[in-house]
Amino acid sequence: IPDALYESTLHQLQTAGLGGTNDANIERSLWLKLAANAAINPVTALLEKPNSVILETEMERQIAQICEEVAAVAKGVWEDQGFDSVCPSALEMQKFATETARQTANNRSSMLQDILAGRPTEIDYINGWIVKKAEGLQIDVP
Repeated sequence: IPDALYESTLHQLQTAGLGGTNDANIERSLWLKLAANAAINPVTALLEKPNSVILETEMERQIAQICEEVAAVAKGVWEDQGFDSVCPSALEMQKFATETARQTANNRSSMLQDILAGRPTEIDYINGWIVKKAEGLQIDVP
């Protein structure tokens, strides 16, 4: 993509309030976002509670475990793909998921909204994708 077109598109996204960002480490950002979604969505859907449930002390170990599994898969992908950026750690993923939950504490996750509306959820496209990627890389994710 020509630089001028890229910069123009980025500016238009930002001006429209769609949050476009110039991220030199996009792989890292995508994995942090994936970890947050993998932690927040299923837990809130199972408990039928808003995102703030993730912030409760008794949820800390479960969220940490999810992030440890996502980080293990991310590390395998980093090694397989040879990305230049630094792979996010499980702790970084947990902090990102927690901060996301804090910023969206009163929101109901999309998975919870699907459950409440009787629609299929995206569990297979989030957590299921992580499991399939782990299997392909021969990484155990309980």
